[in-house]
Amino acid sequence: LGLPLPFLNNKNKRSIISLNNLNELILKSIEYDGKLNNNIFLASDDKLISTKDLINKISKDLDIKIRLFCLPQRLLYLSLYLIGKRKMGESLFKDLVIDNNHTKNVLDWSPHND
Repeated sequence: LGLPLPFLNNKNKRSIISLNNLNELILKSIEYDGKLNNNIFLASDDKLISTKDLINKISKDLDIKIRLFCLPQRLLYLSLYLIGKRKMGESLFKDLVIDNNHTKNVLDWSPHND
């Protein structure tokens, strides 16, 4: 049957980073050993992905069958709010986009599209 998930109409955007880009970024930061002066670096690929597309990609890679269906987000928010899970609703359906420009500029790094 497949795992049913209510993300069919979810169009949020997410910043993620591939393992290859994360490894490259860690190696790049090691090259700057002692010269980074306590900077905080936000790591992400430049390409954004929606929760729906991320679920589809993971299920395909793991060969897991899923069924996405439409459920109004307001109904989901209300349901989660009523059971004390308001933050979960926000984290599932709102955008989570970071600005990685500082990281790219300071470390002279650019993520590759995998």
